[in-house]
Amino acid sequence: MMNDSLKPYLKDNIHLLIDTASKIKEEIRKNQHDEFLIGKHMGLITALSLFYQQAFAFKIDPREIGFKYNDKDPDEYLL
Repeated sequence: MMNDSLKPYLKDNIHLLIDTASKIKEEIRKNQHDEFLIGKHMGLITALSLFYQQAFAFKIDPREIGFKYNDKDPDEYLL
């Protein structure tokens, strides 16, 4: 079981990263040629994917730390 003080920290930060990635995704839809936004979005997805994969490595259900699913990597639903 995860240290109880770390759980809210991870959950809040993962939520903020997911929210930021979702907002950037919407901006990319408006301006598909903005390479900076595309790169920023990919960086966030990469970071979220690493958090997701590490959760499994440490036997943590990803939903406990802010992910929507425990069977889908963030790049599957945020790209």
